[in-house]
Amino acid sequence: GLWLCTDTGSLRGGDASMDMAMTIAESISALRVEDAEATMRADKEKIDDAILQQYGFEKMDIYLREHLTEALQTMRNKNDVRFSRILDRLKDLHAERLIHRSKAVAAAVAKFKALL
Repeated sequence: GLWLCTDTGSLRGGDASMDMAMTIAESISALRVEDAEATMRADKEKIDDAILQQYGFEKMDIYLREHLTEALQTMRNKNDVRFSRILDRLKDLHAERLIHRSKAVAAAVAKFKALL
């Protein structure tokens, strides 16, 4: 498969930064392989010939978009899991504080009643 790698990780592995993933996705969503350029004309011709012999430009565009879609879905799933975990932790901390406060209030009420 296609591994879209960045300095922050791979999209396919779900490890790249979300900003980087979105930048790549926006670029590839508008990409037409046929319109790609190369520094050397001979390189462009070799690449185009190889693509035409194997797949054709349209199939290559579809291939890139399909793999990008899979990679973004992986990233989304991993980030959803991470968000869920941190939100659960935050909720647990909030619940613990409420329980602690309730116990403190109950103790204060008990002390007050004892004074009466």
